[in-house]
Amino acid sequence: MKKFEFKLEKLLSYKTQMTDSELLKLAELRKQQEIREEELKDILRKREDCHQEFEGRLTAAVAPSYYRTHLLYMEELEIRIRMKKEQVTQARALVQQQLDVVRAMKLETKSLETIRSSRFEEYKQVNQKKAEEEVEEFVVHAQRTGTDSGGFRD
Repeated sequence: MKKFEFKLEKLLSYKTQMTDSELLKLAELRKQQEIREEELKDILRKREDCHQEFEGRLTAAVAPSYYRTHLLYMEELEIRIRMKKEQVTQARALVQQQLDVVRAMKLETKSLETIRSSRFEEYKQVNQKKAEEEVEEFVVHAQRTGTDSGGFRD
């Protein structure tokens, strides 16, 4: 019997490799997104800590230069927060785009695997039918020659 051969095997292999590559890109983008989100949390914590420290010093006599420094620092933190939020938004968009690419690649790969599976089932059925025909032909030939036990007579 002829060995099963799927003519699109190279394409399936290529698509599988590409899917794996895209999955690695997705993992890297998710890692970058997590880093950006953690950086944003750190800046937000710094702003909260600075605000609490400022409120704690309001009861004491504080020089006007401290108020000015605090105000400038808070403005700087707000700018950094806005920039980091934009980076987080961009990172999320990149992750979503890559997720769409991975889904499309997996769908293509799954389609090829389904085709291969159905073709293999067809191959098995054809071989089963050939084997049955060979057995039937053997039986018919044995009956014609007058033997029914593989050429041995009692």
